[in-house]
Amino acid sequence: TRKNQESLQGVMDIEIKQLPLERFDEMDALFDMSSVADFRENRLKSLKAGNEICLIALKDNVIIGEISIMVQGINIPEAVIPNKRVYLFGFRVKEEHRNMGVGKALLANAISLCMKRGVFQFTVGVEKDNKRVKRLYESFGFITAGENYVEMCNGKPNKFDLMLLQTRK
Repeated sequence: TRKNQESLQGVMDIEIKQLPLERFDEMDALFDMSSVADFRENRLKSLKAGNEICLIALKDNVIIGEISIMVQGINIPEAVIPNKRVYLFGFRVKEEHRNMGVGKALLANAISLCMKRGVFQFTVGVEKDNKRVKRLYESFGFITAGENYVEMCNGKPNKFDLMLLQTRK
């Protein structure tokens, strides 16, 4: 259909690559890092230490989406097993670019990058009421692996389920 062709064309104009640290501050266009205490400092430290890899989607050299891969150092023990299982998070696409395949492209690229590095298990945290993103993860083969996790964010509980994708036994 015409709409699908337009969506496909939109994705073809997207470049996905690893976030250069000198462009880190541009990530505020996706998420105001100052809205969570110490978030900016902790995230930058994690990126510099190699504990996290951030992939970005660019359209006309403007960041329109991101997904991060936590390879170690997360406070959910079963979410990451170094060199075996990673935690995908910070999955964001600017509203005006949603439903065009940008999220699918980011997720597919993150999984592909990890598989090339010998990692075949992936976890994600999904808020119970976020049915749209849960369907996206399920379309990739993720299953619910644990329910009712709670993470404190600025003194408020953030409840989510943990989903798992195992691409190889």
